[in-house]
Order: sequence, then structure tokens, then C-alpha cells
Amino acid sequence: MRGKIVVVWAILMVLSLSSWFYNQIEGAKAWLDQPLTTEVERIAVARGTSLNALLDQWQGDGWVAPVPDLRLLRRLAPELVAIRAGTYDLNSADTPRTVLARLVAGETVVEFFTLVPGQHIWQLQSQLKNDPRLVQTLPDDLAEWDQSFAFDGWPEGQFLPDTYGFGPGDSDVDVLSRAHEAMSAVLETQWLSRAKDLPLTSAAQALVLASIIEKESGIQDEWRQIAGVFTLRLKKGMRLQTDPTVIYGLLPDFDGDIRRRDLRSPTRWNTYTIDGLPPTPIAMPSQDALRAAVDPLETGHLFFVADGSGGHRFSKTLAEHNANVDRYIRNRQ
Repeated sequence: MRGKIVVVWAILMVLSLSSWFYNQIEGAKAWLDQPLTTEVERIAVARGTSLNALLDQWQGDGWVAPVPDLRLLRRLAPELVAIRAGTYDLNSADTPRTVLARLVAGETVVEFFTLVPGQHIWQLQSQLKNDPRLVQTLPDDLAEWDQSFAFDGWPEGQFLPDTYGFGPGDSDVDVLSRAHEAMSAVLETQWLSRAKDLPLTSAAQALVLASIIEKESGIQDEWRQIAGVFTLRLKKGMRLQTDPTVIYGLLPDFDGDIRRRDLRSPTRWNTYTIDGLPPTPIAMPSQDALRAAVDPLETGHLFFVADGSGGHRFSKTLAEHNANVDRYIRNRQ
């Protein structure tokens, strides 16, 4: 009789444990698919955060019901365990399962920052400072920027205009480091494919010329021809005499008007008063401007002037150029 009682008791225990285990499984499944009770739209998961710590935080913040046995959760959904650090968006339909799946997949928030072709370095500095998404780490003194990057000297032209992705917590240096690496790669590629007989001795000079081309015209179809004018002037030992270099020497306080005295006032960049190229770029040149600088279209033209409609008139002689200048002035009156 006692033996039968033991057997019955054992059966009841097994049934009880089976029922308890079944309820635990169903409870864990239900927990995974319960909607989050939070109005938070974005969360940050720090590096090294464990799944246990993350779920404890969610429970402590009242986002989820008490977390089931973690060992059971790992068995039920092992694919949700290997969470990744980063910043993630939440939505109203999210459950622990959907959020954990996003964390495992590493679907972090991506922000974007655009460097505009033709911008000068003071404009870029202002753009960075006014972007609250980026951690500000760069010094106010532009001359000290090179300490944060792999170049020496003035930072103008060192960053490739493009749109760069970044994550929350990234700094201005993080974004510009990618832009500098991109510029270095593009410049090297363009320099290796340069035309023969260029009056340029280095990729750095090509970068300077590209920045002038970028600022001279908003019409890309003219860029190779403009590059040809400057290339021919350099070969002949003529000064470039390009207004954008005068303007750059007046920055950041340029008021919008070039005066005759500005053309005669020496600066490091004023190509009316210096021979050859300026010592640094005068803007951030695009890839197309770089391509024009290393592959100019030489047509024999030595001069060009605005035509009043956004483009330019090109000429081979000073007399033709003066006539084009007179025509431009008459059309503006």
C-alpha cells in the first residue's frame, strides 16, 4: 500500500512540475510579446551592457512586467540574446521581442551630416557648431584643427564634400575624420590619373586648383575649360588673377563687395599680387572639380569673364577679353 502511495505521489509531482513548467513557458512567451509601456522614443545601450542588466533596467523603469526566468528566456529565444550597443528608435507597437531583435540586428539610429561643395572652412565650422546632434570637440582656433587629423597646417579643402552617416554620441571629429579619409583617397586616385604635362608638381597643388575652379563657376560643364585657362597661365608664368582668391584673403569678414583696393592688397591667397597658386585651397572642392583640375581642356584661352547669365565668355587675347568685360558691364546697366 505504501508503495502505491509513493507512486501516486510521484505522478502528482511530475504533473505538478509539468504544469508549472508549461505555465512558465507560456508566461515567458506572453512576456516577449507584451507591448512596452513607455512613451520613450529612443534608447541608448552602452557598450558592455548585458541582457540581464538591460531587462532589469526596463523592469525598473516600468516598461515591462516582471522579467521571467532569464535561463528560460535564453532557451525560448536564443536569437535575442546577443544584443549590440548603440542607439535605437522605439515605436508604439514595440514589444520586448521586437526591440531585442532590433538590438541583435544592430539596427542603430543613423544621422546624416552633409558637407557642401564650395563651402569655406568658416562656414563648415559654423555648421558643425550649430548641429546639436554632434558632440563638440574641435577647438575654436582653426589653425589647431590639424591636431585632430592626419594633415599638417590649415584645414581648408581637407574634407570631401559628401553626406556622411553617424550615430548618436559621435563627435565633429568623427564625421570630419571620415570626410578627410575620403578626400585623401579621392585626391590620390585623381592625381594618379592626371593628364600629362600639367604645370602642377603635387596632388596638394591639384587640390588648390580644384578649389579655385569650384568657386569660379556654378556650371560644371565649364570647369575643364576654366582649368585649361589656369593651366595655360601657369605654363606661361602669368598670374592667375582670380577674384575668389581675393575674397578668401578677406574672410571671414568679407562684406560681399570686391573693391579695386582689395585687388591690390597683398594676402597669402590674392593671385593678383602673388605668382602661381595660393598656398592652400580656398574652399572644399568636389570630386568633379578635382577631376577638372587634373584633366584640363586647353583651348588656347587665357581669359574669361561672366556673361551675365551664370556662365562665362572665354577669350585668347587681352583685347577680346576687354571687349567681353565691356559687354558684361553694359548688360548690367
